[in-house]
Amino acid sequence: MNRGARCLSLVAVVSFAVLTALFLPGLASAAHPTPEAAVSAPPPTPPAGQRLSLRVGIYNLYPIIYEKNNLPTGFHLELLKEMADREGWKLEYRFSDSLKNVLDSLEDGSIDLGMGIVPSPQERERLDFTREKNAVLTGQIFVVADRDDIQAMADLNDKTVAYITKGELGAELVRTSEALKVKPIFKEVNSCDEMGQAVATGAVDAGLFNTFQTQRLQKLYDLKPTAIVFPPVEVQYAVRKGWHHEVITTIDRYLHDWKLKNHSAYHLLEHKLLRQVTPEEKQKWSDRQIVIAIGICLLIITVAVMLGNVMHDEISRPADRITKGHGRSIFMFVVLVSASFWILDSLVAWTLFNSDQQMNLLQWTITNVPAENLYVRGMIVFLCCVVGIYLYRYLARYDQLINILVRSVGRFEQLTDNARDMIFRMSLPKGEYEFVSKASSEIFGYSPDEFYKRPLLIRDMVHRDWRVYFSKLWEDALSGKAAPYCEFQVIDKAGRPHWINQRQTLYFNDQGRPYAIEGIITDVTEQRRAQSAAPQPA
Repeated sequence: MNRGARCLSLVAVVSFAVLTALFLPGLASAAHPTPEAAVSAPPPTPPAGQRLSLRVGIYNLYPIIYEKNNLPTGFHLELLKEMADREGWKLEYRFSDSLKNVLDSLEDGSIDLGMGIVPSPQERERLDFTREKNAVLTGQIFVVADRDDIQAMADLNDKTVAYITKGELGAELVRTSEALKVKPIFKEVNSCDEMGQAVATGAVDAGLFNTFQTQRLQKLYDLKPTAIVFPPVEVQYAVRKGWHHEVITTIDRYLHDWKLKNHSAYHLLEHKLLRQVTPEEKQKWSDRQIVIAIGICLLIITVAVMLGNVMHDEISRPADRITKGHGRSIFMFVVLVSASFWILDSLVAWTLFNSDQQMNLLQWTITNVPAENLYVRGMIVFLCCVVGIYLYRYLARYDQLINILVRSVGRFEQLTDNARDMIFRMSLPKGEYEFVSKASSEIFGYSPDEFYKRPLLIRDMVHRDWRVYFSKLWEDALSGKAAPYCEFQVIDKAGRPHWINQRQTLYFNDQGRPYAIEGIITDVTEQRRAQSAAPQPA
């Protein structure tokens, strides 16, 4: 072989080796993709009719995400469950012990959706977030209850302060400390519970929590909030960059629509979980309130028993006077009052507190009555029964007294109607008649109704020769010096003159002023004529 041929062969071998080195790794990687390449592409959209399955990252961020009775719940998760039920999504929960693990799982694609994540500029570079504002967290420094030396940022100098790893609240703490030239010793933790235990045991001096956890921290770890509060931050739903865009869009749509409706799932959960509760705010139906309710009910019952004993001592009860009508009326009273209060209490409780219980009106009324409401309603029923017993006991005596009064009034009316003298009662100083007997028609020609309508009608009937005398009588009556009897002449309705004799009594008030006059008027015209016709002694 000549030299030219050998040169060509060498060039061919070298060229083959170079091409093999350049393309063989690419072919190998295409045939056997690495794990990173396997998850770099977004997951395929499920075929029509197949449910979308979402792997949801769960960690402890009360009240956004947390566990209750070993079940995941929280503001974001309950909203997501409602959306999943309507959209037909299948949710698969992946529990993590920290926010950091959730963020790492979103980045490597081992979960599809995260919740309670602050959309910071750093996280936006690798995650897509919902846009609709839904929950806001405010950071606050907490310390043990018996500690008072930390109340301002300057007090954090050389103090150990814990915050959650990769949390925006912690980042804000670091930025604020640098801006104010405060130098705390920072310690990153994975969860709120880990931080609470660290503060309670003295492993750190303080911890940065969100303000929604105030009551929980006081109860579990005996912590209290300080005056150090940081600007609020939003928390959102998040997916890996470029993944599940349709899920983010759907969540935003639901949030937007629900926020416009007063009684939507969003507002119900917001009132239940995101309502800020101050330490001074009392819980509904606390043990103290129940004890007070018991005391009030016992007091009412005691007063009722004492009242019954007093009434028993004052009046007698005729046992043979109770009728079936009485018993039926009292039974209806107990039933109607108890049922009315029962229904009213159910309606008020269902209107004001149903956001916490999520029950319908029938459950509030009959099938699932809360213990505190059932207790109060039972005490009302019992109280109505006690009142009914005493009503049953004294109703007959009341009827007896009414009958006695009616008979007495009847006898008085019969007596006054048959009397030939006019009996009257007049108020002072107005001169209004309060009572006039029927004899007024025979003596004056005016009916009792006419006397009632015209105060001081007697003054209009006085004969002109006796008006000065009557005016003196009236002034004496107003001053409390009226004579026990008097006689003067009047003109009746038909224009005929009459002589009348008036016997009267004044009534005085506590101040010694006359307020009424009662009297009897007798027509003495015939006696006057007889006296005039009788022969005068020589």
